[in-house]
Amino acid sequence: MAHGTRVVGREVLVERPDATTVPLIINAAPLRGAEGELLGAVAGFQDITHLFEVNRLKDEFVSTVSHELRTPLTSIKGSLQLVLADPESVPDVEYHQLLTVALTNTERLIRLINDILDISKIEAGRLVLKRATVPPAELVHQSIAAMETPPDVAVTATVADPIPDVYVDPDRILQALLNLLSNAAKFAPAGSTVEVAVTRDGDGFVRFSVTDHGAGISPDQMNRLFRRFQQLDASTTRRTAGTGLGLAIAKARVEEHGRRIDVSSVQGQGSTFSFTAPIADPARSVQP
Repeated sequence: MAHGTRVVGREVLVERPDATTVPLIINAAPLRGAEGELLGAVAGFQDITHLFEVNRLKDEFVSTVSHELRTPLTSIKGSLQLVLADPESVPDVEYHQLLTVALTNTERLIRLINDILDISKIEAGRLVLKRATVPPAELVHQSIAAMETPPDVAVTATVADPIPDVYVDPDRILQALLNLLSNAAKFAPAGSTVEVAVTRDGDGFVRFSVTDHGAGISPDQMNRLFRRFQQLDASTTRRTAGTGLGLAIAKARVEEHGRRIDVSSVQGQGSTFSFTAPIADPARSVQP
């Protein structure tokens, strides 16, 4: 705002004189003179304390329901797998297809519930990082191998040589990379390429970047990117359905390491999501 830029929907925590904090949403715009010179700014502040409380109650409800749903869904999944594993148990082709659809959707529900529970654990601070020294190329190749890539989209990886090992929790960073890749593939046009790159970032960090060449992200949607259950796009630009949790989980995984996800996007040209990871100390292989 000090440089003449607009601020739209930025959430901040403001400390009161009594040491309590209040959450606010800020919207601001510059005031300019007849010749375009910056004269000042106008800003609006909205107290969203009640929204925070509503979100807390909603999160508690979703977490409780998710716990209760996971056990019966796991039983249903196991039963369907047992039936479908025997070719003679369901000889009718149509019935076999119906059971296969039921199994696929049950697995999708379980993945959704696991994502919700992961978010709950992250926010409650119940997850402990298990850091280790890992080659960045290994994380990239594992994430590409684990993702479900649309048949008409290619994925390429470029890893700078030489590139030092990073000191991270490999499972958490792998999940972050996988979610960013899946998000990029979801918006990549047919015949395009999703690009993963690993480069040095200063003396102490390695940067992971995921780029797609889709429709891009409008500036007014940037502040909603990492909110849970958010679907910002129209169905015409999204190749597959999603839960709106992938980017939220990726953000949480990166922030667990004390880093953040950076986003750059040009509408009509695509988007790049990137984050850094600390370079490992050669004398340390696994955290005590």
